Amino acid sequence: MRASVRHVVGMAVLALAAGHCSGSTNRSGPGSSTDGAPNANALEDSGLCEGTAVGDGAVPVPAEHRPAATTCPLTQPLPTSADGGAFTCDSAADCAGDATPAYEGLSCLNHQCADDECLSDSDCGAGTVCLCSADAGGGDVRHLNACVPAACAVDSDCGPNEYCSPNRTYCGEVTGYYCHGVHDTCVDPTTDCACLSGEGKACIYAPQVGYWVCGQSVCLG
Repeated sequence: MRASVRHVVGMAVLALAAGHCSGSTNRSGPGSSTDGAPNANALEDSGLCEGTAVGDGAVPVPAEHRPAATTCPLTQPLPTSADGGAFTCDSAADCAGDATPAYEGLSCLNHQCADDECLSDSDCGAGTVCLCSADAGGGDVRHLNACVPAACAVDSDCGPNEYCSPNRTYCGEVTGYYCHGVHDTCVDPTTDCACLSGEGKACIYAPQVGYWVCGQSVCLG
């Protein structure tokens, strides 16, 4: 299964398998209701809850953030034909089916068919960045360099003293990059997530409220 498909699956499983949360804190900010309270039901329905971090104009430095774009190494050598030549391409369609019969689901990377979707952000479309396989998380599966959704590419996209961080959900899988800002109720899950019990506490970006809250990123089984 391609890495990009696994991201969709990870989000679906999170909604079903995330731990139960208790309580919520009224909070103004992106995604809040008109009376200043966030959509607590939307959070709880997704297995998320409000943390205890309080925005006071200063955002603590998160454990993971993206000060600069990175270049990823190839995860796998470029596939070659029986005579040792590379499979050339102009689009992913050129790397599918009869075009590369010994391989399945290849991407077109710099005009060569490859397992990886990207090596740098420039290989990805607008609104996405290149996630290196070594940073992907997501349990005991083979990861490839993949283009993932991104509301930011580097910290400076987020404003002064804010940070662009990977959103890790089920099994620690990265589903995108989002800005840590003053409205977040979670930056460090070990101190901010009293609303959760059990293992796998994590700070997770919640699009339904527009900031980071508490969730769980444990793997099943």
